[in-house]
Amino acid sequence: MIRPYNFARYRALLIEKYEVSDTEFNQQHTAWIARSGPSLESEKAFLWHFLEYWATVLAERYSNVTRRYQQLQAFYLALWCFQIVEEKDGTNYMELANYYKLKTAELAEYKTYVTIIGGTQCAAAEAIDGKATPLEEALVNQPIPYANCSRPHGCICCYGVHGVRDLNGRLVLK
Repeated sequence: MIRPYNFARYRALLIEKYEVSDTEFNQQHTAWIARSGPSLESEKAFLWHFLEYWATVLAERYSNVTRRYQQLQAFYLALWCFQIVEEKDGTNYMELANYYKLKTAELAEYKTYVTIIGGTQCAAAEAIDGKATPLEEALVNQPIPYANCSRPHGCICCYGVHGVRDLNGRLVLK
């Protein structure tokens, strides 16, 4: 079940999960409302403005690249969910989340490959569900998300990352 738009829930998620300062959020929100007026559309516009701003903050916040990529992947998945709740196409955010998943996998000390996890609601996704591809190829070609996806709110295909194993079942180092 998709929950309806809820400003307080989005605000709480940002503060609790993404370490947004309560004070900073409130100050920016107050300034936005003073400029734009107190309406639902203004509130939604502020939220999207702040989310885009916070994505740039997250990108600079973590010196550990793996942690940075993991946070950005999770953040863009959250933005994708927000788009779905607002009944909008979230493909652009799914594309970014998928990209950061691949970038995280690229940093692993082991050889990896990815499989595409499609679904049953889109013919294009069904055709490639389970398809394995080298990580390097997926990073260059980025086969998902599909721009021509038949889902009403955009593509939800994602990657499964797997380690390459030798004949004894051990992970293979790069």
